[in-house]
Amino acid sequence: MKKTYAFILLVICLLFSCMTSCDDKHNNIGKLCGNWQLLQIDTLKNNNDCSMKDKKIFMAIQLKLVCFTNYSNMKNMPRQIFFRFHYTGDSLTLYSPYVNHRTEDTPLQAADTLRYYGIEDTTVHYAIEALDEDKLVLRSNNYKLYFRNY
Repeated sequence: MKKTYAFILLVICLLFSCMTSCDDKHNNIGKLCGNWQLLQIDTLKNNNDCSMKDKKIFMAIQLKLVCFTNYSNMKNMPRQIFFRFHYTGDSLTLYSPYVNHRTEDTPLQAADTLRYYGIEDTTVHYAIEALDEDKLVLRSNNYKLYFRNY
């Protein structure tokens, strides 16, 4: 009887520890997580808008990284740029950009390359104006970015 009781207690303890263990891979980015296609960039200072749908730029957000991928095969643009990010529910901050090369990642120092993606600097803060299952709208000081969930 004591062995059965000890075994049941051991199983309960193991189940409890499995259910309450902390895992850094499960963060709370909710609807932001996933793949997004950049549809449009609005330049706020001069009210210009630029359709980006045919440019084939995608943003993937997962865990602690944001990856911008350019599928348009522009030779002077990097194919992938990775960022660290901070998400608070109503804002998104991108920082520490790295350009992905096939053999290594190198830090991106110049912001000129980023403007093509609607990113004005190597650290940029966006207000989240809209976020649901279908769309994401980000607003910085200079740009408003429109994405669709892909």
